[in-house]
Amino acid sequence: MIIRRETPEEFSRIYDLVKFAFQTAKVSNGKEQDFVNQRRGRPR
Repeated sequence: MIIRRETPEEFSRIYDLVKFAFQTAKVSNGKEQDFVNQRRGRPR
């Protein structure tokens, strides 16, 4: 497995992936994808 930094071109796809991944989670507040952007320092 190779772990690398995301590229700016991938930000919107990652946002959508995280949003989709947590849609059915029992402990989701629906804002996990926004947390990813906050950690990155860039609002969507």
